[in-house]
Amino acid sequence: MKRWLKFIITRFPPLAYIPLIAAFTMACFMLAGKAFAMPEYLSYRFIATAFITLLFFFHLRVFDEIKDYNTDIHVHPERPLASGAIRVKEAKAVAFCVVAAELLLGVFLGWAGFVGLVFAVGYSVLMYREFFIKQWLVKRMVMYALTHTPVSALLTLFLFSAFANLFFWQAPLFYVFFAFANWAISNVFEFSRKTFSADQETGAESYSKKWGIPRASLFVSFMLVVSSTFMLTGIYILEQNMLWFVLFGSLCMLSLGFTVLFMVKKTGLSARLFQGFHSASILLFYSIIITGVLV
Repeated sequence: MKRWLKFIITRFPPLAYIPLIAAFTMACFMLAGKAFAMPEYLSYRFIATAFITLLFFFHLRVFDEIKDYNTDIHVHPERPLASGAIRVKEAKAVAFCVVAAELLLGVFLGWAGFVGLVFAVGYSVLMYREFFIKQWLVKRMVMYALTHTPVSALLTLFLFSAFANLFFWQAPLFYVFFAFANWAISNVFEFSRKTFSADQETGAESYSKKWGIPRASLFVSFMLVVSSTFMLTGIYILEQNMLWFVLFGSLCMLSLGFTVLFMVKKTGLSARLFQGFHSASILLFYSIIITGVLV
């Protein structure tokens, strides 16, 4: 138990993940509620869906640790799997037990919620298996990332199904744009966390090493603009409210500011500011949605 507690603290830190997952879940809940009747806050359906979402993110984290094992034993030997504190077989067993728990809970959400969950879980298992083209995919770092982040869109659609008790293909157009926005914001997270200054680089692959700092950092800002554009398109279908445009526009301008600073300075400090802002921007993104719905 202590070994897994250490794993959670170091590789799935609750102070980082729980607020993000809570904001994501609430944003999905509140947006879906713009068009359909939602269950009460703290109802069984709401709590079960939120807990499934937390478990889903956890099993994704464990899957990633297993996939990274061969690299981590050389680059990050201190990590739980690489150090031998947790065996790979044990990690696999835990991950699939968590998946089984998700599916079991999903049964109680009705057919619509369960089907949406099966699609999201199924895609995550394909990611774990690296779509059965590992040798081809691992040589293409950008393609690897872009084929993995769509899981966030499927998870978004699952939450719609779970909350609205409708199949995900019945989601309204504005919510479909929200799902695409979540795919793009996932790329912000993925690409920003692997874009470094020269003094931060290790033996592991990075987008800054592959593309250079200017191109890699600009791509992160571009993905945030894409995410905001998808979101604003969906919102425009739903309602015409300038507040959304001001808030998302401000978020994109801040992103561009930190990106330009990093491109010009290329120091460890500017890199940390760039990475820190773009990690926080995901929480800000969902906070804007929650604020916009409430206002």
